[in-house]
Amino acid sequence: MPLDSANVIETVAVALFRMDSMLISLSIAFVCFYVVHMAGITIGYHRLLAHRSYKCSKAIEYIFVMAGYLGFSSSPMWWATLHRAHHRYTDTRL
Repeated sequence: MPLDSANVIETVAVALFRMDSMLISLSIAFVCFYVVHMAGITIGYHRLLAHRSYKCSKAIEYIFVMAGYLGFSSSPMWWATLHRAHHRYTDTRL
């Protein structure tokens, strides 16, 4: 098969379509992981562990804490300890 401009254009178009669909898939995966990790940090680490602002079953607690842990925000105990120490001094009058 001879290599002419139509074959080159078709090959480039297919490669760009595949790269474009890969970028879309990676973008969707990034957004999904971001939402899960931020929910784990906000709901699990911050509200549940640091402030104890609600109660839930152990299974739900483990899911939220694992989602926060997979967001690379250190261990849950360390995060809650540092956050409580932060509030010890920021919530008082000067």
